[in-house]
Amino acid sequence: MKKLAYLVSVIFVAAAPSIGYAAQWTLGDRVAATCRRNADSRNIQYCHNCNSALGAGSYVSWEFKVKCDGNETRRRVRGELRCNNWPQEAQQRTQITNDAVGKLPGAGTACP
Repeated sequence: MKKLAYLVSVIFVAAAPSIGYAAQWTLGDRVAATCRRNADSRNIQYCHNCNSALGAGSYVSWEFKVKCDGNETRRRVRGELRCNNWPQEAQQRTQITNDAVGKLPGAGTACP
């Protein structure tokens, strides 16, 4: 019984630092901006230019590096926007970035 109690206490102490820990996942630098329609793609970052180049029905996506607790990881996330309407570039930037933020791991996901 003593050995079991000791084993349980060792496991608890070893796990204690991770209990209640919440990682902070954030976007890092943008590494790519792509305009796509069907199988065609171009390095274009905003809808009005994308639709001009590839036609209606295109979308833009931006790929970002991902940071965890301020440290860059190997993960990448992509924010996307269908180019059905053409809001101003600032609005497109906000929508694409918000889409990418929504794809970040949750706070319960430990940093690598």
